[in-house]
Amino acid sequence: MKTVPLARQRCNDTLQNQSTYKEYHSFESYKEIPKSLGKGYSKTIKLISDTVLCIANIKFFKNYDYEIDEKLPDLGFGFCLSGQNYVKKVLKYNFAITKDQSSFYHLSDKKGVYQIIPNDRFISVGIMMQTDSFRSFMEEEQHYQSTALRKIVEKNRLDAFRYVDTITLSMRQIIKQILHCPYHEPTHRLFFEAKALELIFHKLNQIESLTIQAKRIVPGNQKNRDKIYMAEELLKKNMDNPPGLSELSRSVGISRTQLLRDFQAIFNTSPYSHLRDMRLRKAKTILYEGETNITETAYIVGYSSASHFTKAFKQHFGMTPSCYIRTLRA
Repeated sequence: MKTVPLARQRCNDTLQNQSTYKEYHSFESYKEIPKSLGKGYSKTIKLISDTVLCIANIKFFKNYDYEIDEKLPDLGFGFCLSGQNYVKKVLKYNFAITKDQSSFYHLSDKKGVYQIIPNDRFISVGIMMQTDSFRSFMEEEQHYQSTALRKIVEKNRLDAFRYVDTITLSMRQIIKQILHCPYHEPTHRLFFEAKALELIFHKLNQIESLTIQAKRIVPGNQKNRDKIYMAEELLKKNMDNPPGLSELSRSVGISRTQLLRDFQAIFNTSPYSHLRDMRLRKAKTILYEGETNITETAYIVGYSSASHFTKAFKQHFGMTPSCYIRTLRA
């Protein structure tokens, strides 16, 4: 019997009991987030090609953990348009799924937990299939530039991997078409099938063009990974006055070069880009709570001037802090 920590079990029970769950067909299901926990929905569609399309457009009001569905296929393509979540305890390794990130992955052991970051809307599209199904797609192609693709097609047993890069403009357009599907039954399933294949094509083409850096699911050793998470924690605790790179690397006991390399491998960004994102997400939460004004919020999260904060906030969220406050009052 699977043991679930009590706090998460209660939250899962709440989600299961209060969610609006609909099964439109044998191939499509829809789950709405209960209003007490957040807002939004998740959708799963089984496509004709033995592929599963997963769509999420959700926003939780507080930290929320849920277990990964071990029934889903082991090979997948992920595309995150906005928000962030952490995948915890997959092969005893944690990694982040962040805005504008596309990935190609294989999880030989899917036991783990998604941790959704609250107050940011998480929008993603995932395409999953069994390894054998992927091989049947690719078996006629023999001229791969990418070693990764050759291994998948040729090897009998796959180790876990995760290849991460950005979402291209072509991918973004297809994702938006999926999110705003103009068709209804019975043709919409064929529409999703075509768009899923287009996304797979663009992701594989990105890998094949060698513009991607491979991120192993288990890079380095556990001690080094723990030091990177310790570095992130130090940045989070000292958000208003963060240490410099040299001081940060000394504090966690690794070299500056290794800190930059391993931080990029785990979070797909640099330490100070990650710090900026944490600052702005915290600022958005503070503004949402409505207890401080814009200038006070800017100083709380470490900005020395309200104008610099406003510019950064607009670049990150697409609106100024004052405009965001107005949307809350509307």
